[in-house]
Amino acid sequence: YIAGTIGVEFTSASNATFLASMTIIFVPFLERALFKHKVKRQVILASIITIAGVVLLTESVTLRLNMGDLLIITTAVVMSFHLILTEQMAKHMEVKTLLLGQFLLVTLFSGALALADGAINLPTSTDVILPIIYLALFPTMITFMIITSAEQFLADTEIAIILSFQGIFALLLTVLLGIEMPSHIKLSGVGLIILGFIIAEYHKKPRKASKVRLR
Repeated sequence: YIAGTIGVEFTSASNATFLASMTIIFVPFLERALFKHKVKRQVILASIITIAGVVLLTESVTLRLNMGDLLIITTAVVMSFHLILTEQMAKHMEVKTLLLGQFLLVTLFSGALALADGAINLPTSTDVILPIIYLALFPTMITFMIITSAEQFLADTEIAIILSFQGIFALLLTVLLGIEMPSHIKLSGVGLIILGFIIAEYHKKPRKASKVRLR
């Protein structure tokens, strides 16, 4: 999140969305490298189709990498490792214990970075405080609670594909707010992302949660 937060200052929103979605590609191959898991052809096909959909949705057909783009790619790689390791740990730990450990470590690490950077200036304006509260609760805490809980039932590759839906919801929000109307290219991207998800889930056997409670 540190690399991603800094990265969006130096790249466009469409590039950031596209590059963040690269977890779809990174997850299955990192999983194979780390745990020797076989990458199913169905997953590879679904990943390729979904990435193509994200390209059309964000209209990132041409991409010139700058420092911001590299930081977003770093975020995608780290997020891929997070999904993979969370899936492994969620099988053996209670979700609450796993989440508490992650949030506590992030709090201590972020606090140490802030102190190392200099004095901590607490915001006083509601224009700053309210967005911080929103970002802390919804895209961070609640999102990670949902992802960690879902890792008990879904494979990390499936979650990576589902996360690509954020582009669809962002597009839907812009339509509802009257900001823009989607082009045929963007609608084609939406269709490909949904198709990729359907392929990934096709003929998939339900997965039961399997975890040992650690005390």
